[in-house]
Amino acid sequence: MNPVNRIVRSLCLCVTLSCVGAGMWGAQAQPLRSHAPDRVVAGGQAALYLEWEGFGRFEGGVLTLPAGWEPSEARLVQEGGLVLEPRLSRIRGQSGRFQILPPTARPGHQTLVVRIRAPGLPDFGEWEFMPYRAAERAPGSIDLEPDAGLRQRGTIASTDGARSENRALQFTARDQALLLDARRLPSLSAEHAFTVETWFRTSVADQVMLSTWTGDERDPYALEVVLDATGHAVFFQGQEGEHRSLRSQSPVADGGWHHLAVTHDPERNWSHLTIDGVQQDSLQHRTALQGRPPDALAVGGRVGSEEGGAYLGDIDELRIWGLARSPTMIRSTVYRTLRTPAAGAAFFSFDEGIPAALRLGRSGPRPRDSDLSFHRGLDEINVDLEDGAVSLSWAAFVAQGDRLLVERSHDGPHYEVVAGFDRQAGVPADGGQLRYFYRDDVRETVTFYRIRQQRAAGDDRVSNAIKVGRNEVEAPPRLAHLDGSFPNPFNPTTSIRYSLDEGQDVSVSVWDLSGQLVQTLWTGFQEAGEYTVSFSADDLPSGTYFVRLQSPEGIQSHPILLMK
Repeated sequence: MNPVNRIVRSLCLCVTLSCVGAGMWGAQAQPLRSHAPDRVVAGGQAALYLEWEGFGRFEGGVLTLPAGWEPSEARLVQEGGLVLEPRLSRIRGQSGRFQILPPTARPGHQTLVVRIRAPGLPDFGEWEFMPYRAAERAPGSIDLEPDAGLRQRGTIASTDGARSENRALQFTARDQALLLDARRLPSLSAEHAFTVETWFRTSVADQVMLSTWTGDERDPYALEVVLDATGHAVFFQGQEGEHRSLRSQSPVADGGWHHLAVTHDPERNWSHLTIDGVQQDSLQHRTALQGRPPDALAVGGRVGSEEGGAYLGDIDELRIWGLARSPTMIRSTVYRTLRTPAAGAAFFSFDEGIPAALRLGRSGPRPRDSDLSFHRGLDEINVDLEDGAVSLSWAAFVAQGDRLLVERSHDGPHYEVVAGFDRQAGVPADGGQLRYFYRDDVRETVTFYRIRQQRAAGDDRVSNAIKVGRNEVEAPPRLAHLDGSFPNPFNPTTSIRYSLDEGQDVSVSVWDLSGQLVQTLWTGFQEAGEYTVSFSADDLPSGTYFVRLQSPEGIQSHPILLMK
């Protein structure tokens, strides 16, 4: 029996968010939306998700990947949980282009999941999916043609492997779940408050990640986290005849690292699900859950399952608290290594083996070297190509006396310093970080960039290299222009200006640094001309936000700073 078969019975696969750009899920329904990670480790697996709404139809399409990236499998998850295998084939004579066709085309909510293997070396490029639509050329004759209005695209990078001294649990098909003695942990019963947090990485959907459930429908449980067939994280709680669930807003089984936190608060009858420090879903219990304290917590599977390979992926920094932590408390420690457990808590960094007194049997894999690092800023470099120039932005924790250097290379091995910044040059960002911006007008077809942090106390930190490639042919003129905002910095209102050289569908929105949509200012068709929209941030905290202009050509972004 598939360990997550019951998800099909308990969960409707339809959600109400939409994609306004590759890798994001927005707030207005569209026939097609997409999600992909912005980076994966070199040689690793990523997963691309394309979701058709209930009034859409998957007729097939063409997937274009950067050089060296290869699709390994495709699955089509239809409404009701039926999983089909579409035909995936390379298009002859067209490098990096693959055609995907469904076994049968029918309307209804459905998600195409494509797993992709990254090249073995650091790289950066663009992906694109051009869906087909059926067109009747003559009575009784149906052809498939590209549907440019639903085209999805974005950027993706492969980065260097382990650069930290961190270790994590890496589950393979040969490994069983790690069973921890729940009697030696903070209580995970429905009668007590708890918060469970962990970092995880996988590109495989439809699997159990954490659980205190035995799988027996008669047994109550307060904790089970699964990745459903469409890659979303789902937090289940249940008792005989009833399963309650909370679901992430976006797919998380995408090949990148994510932080998950689930909270149970019986005093207030609430449960919460948080991903990467952002609350995703909450549930108020109208009737209290029943149940006894569990015997074990399964990490990477389900309690009582004898199947190997219940979970495929990495798990790190497992923290179990004997209280219901608030979203603010969770965000304050997401990117911090906590060596000493707080009172009434249990922490597992997996840098060393699990104590025998806490482990039930010889379950679980041995800890292995990992690339998860909480020094996140230097490994989160955003790249935009605008008017032939390269724009870089990144965030970092910067102490007094530190310097940040932008290093550039035209061949990969040899770098030169092209810019330097001190602490005062940064713009305040979330979590005490500072955000920096650099624009390079270099004209080479292929350029490599990296950021070096020279620390006053300690060794240098160097980011993963980012490879930026551009076509040698001259790019066509842009027909939509994000001209900026005034004032900037602002408090609490700023005016955003953009212009269109011809009539087209556009969307103007504001996003925060965590990648969450703050507000959609305009969406729809506009004639050629100059436009101004106002953005008011009365209820928002100070910090950096990004204005996004999406048009058929792609996405343009512009940082704005709210200072209250």
